[in-house]
Amino acid sequence: MVARSLPLLIDGIETEIDRRLLDHFVYGFSRVLTLINDDSNPFKEILLPMATQHRGLMHSLMCLSGSHLSGLDHDPKLRERKFYHFHRAIRDLKENITASSGAGAQDPELLVEDPIIASTIALSLNTICEGETQGEYRPHMDAARYLLLTQQPRNEKFRQFIVEFFQYHDVSNSITSLDRRPAHLQGGLRLPDFVPHAQAGMFLGVFDGLFNYISEVTRIRDRIRQRSNEGYEPAVDYQILGDAVSIDSAIRAWETSYTPNTPNYFLAQLYRQSTWVYLYRTIRPSRPSEKIAQVVDDGLSFLDQLPQDAGAYSIVLMPLFLLGCSAFVPRQRERIKKGFETLKAYSNLRNIEPAFKVVERVWEVMDTKMEESWDWEKIINDMNMDFLIT
Repeated sequence: MVARSLPLLIDGIETEIDRRLLDHFVYGFSRVLTLINDDSNPFKEILLPMATQHRGLMHSLMCLSGSHLSGLDHDPKLRERKFYHFHRAIRDLKENITASSGAGAQDPELLVEDPIIASTIALSLNTICEGETQGEYRPHMDAARYLLLTQQPRNEKFRQFIVEFFQYHDVSNSITSLDRRPAHLQGGLRLPDFVPHAQAGMFLGVFDGLFNYISEVTRIRDRIRQRSNEGYEPAVDYQILGDAVSIDSAIRAWETSYTPNTPNYFLAQLYRQSTWVYLYRTIRPSRPSEKIAQVVDDGLSFLDQLPQDAGAYSIVLMPLFLLGCSAFVPRQRERIKKGFETLKAYSNLRNIEPAFKVVERVWEVMDTKMEESWDWEKIINDMNMDFLIT
């Protein structure tokens, strides 16, 4: 009798390198993705168990882990394995969606499986790990948006996590893009109602109401940009001003549910500061002022109070970017630069360097054509860059 090799224990974990990728995912990489970096981290608690039952999702997660690890260890075998998992993940995703579409035509009740939705999210995250800047995230985010708009995930814990994850990245994406606007502004996937003192979830901003204000500011920016492009004076009319004052009142009244003087409390205050900065930079001409200098200083003070190993660092990039785009004062720029360096040391995600390049370019514009530094979305577009600053 010919001895047969044993079957794979877990589909997608096939080699020694795969086992190394799995270890890195569990003990290293997963902690840099959300506020929660203990065993209740949703990437370990929800996605990984799901992946053990779904080969395509496991390939997506191992691709993610490989992309992150290959940035720390330049072993060509890691790179090779990362690409293997990426191509398998894409292939399995296409096959699963095709199969679901065919079945769905015959049985509309048959939904796409939750792991397929998770795979689209994982692949959009992969673009962050790789530091890709040419819009590679778009098809994956668009697929996630479509799937979340057309069906409800079956697993409730997964649903809460994936909706929050998507909306965090979806709203943040609108801050740095001329054409990406949140799904909830287009009639679908509405942001959760703000529940006063409700504990924030895996991220910050979605369940506590702040991202509603950020989205409203994005809307105002679009209106100002349109009025300016069409030659209307003033670009900020009385209606826009009234809306801005309402948002200002809401930000002032906003409170976090985190315990004072904890890392997540300082992070929440940093988010509040950067939300106000976003509003101020939107309705005011782009020039230095005592107000903006003070609010940026205060935001940086909250950043300074984060311990260097805090899970809060997993979601600092977006508010740090907003502070950076508002740093007219040279001494603030040094602190911003240090913040980016600390962030890179914590997570080693490769979208941090291009994000800082954008901030440096905004500073150059501030110092030469100050008024044009209002429109950092256009500056990013002119740099031929398009990536998630999350």
